[in-house]
Amino acid sequence: SQSPAHAAYLAPPVLASAADVEAESLQHDDLVVLVLATYTGGGAPERCEQFRADLCDIATDFRYGGAFLARQTTFVLGLGDVAYAANYNRFAKDTCDWLRSLGARRVSERLASEKKAQPLVV
Repeated sequence: SQSPAHAAYLAPPVLASAADVEAESLQHDDLVVLVLATYTGGGAPERCEQFRADLCDIATDFRYGGAFLARQTTFVLGLGDVAYAANYNRFAKDTCDWLRSLGARRVSERLASEKKAQPLVV
């Protein structure tokens, strides 16, 4: 249990779609939890493509460097289907790599959830 004084310093949680988040703004959050689906070809869902592209750009831009997200703790859960083979959870894997290259700490290893491709019985 947290003391009232400690709780006063915690920012309220914010739930947002990656489609509505600017990748650069991640530096302002202490804890970032990402639940990411991978679509055909290993890409991000269309609505999240800008977030993916921006995070990739930041991670590969020398001006940001390896300490850009050093204050952030992250957790990534990838959603996908093993039918994508080599691209299974590619968006989540890439995101983990980019976050790590920017200095973010991980709560744990990336977790992956798999859609079981089974026929629907009615």
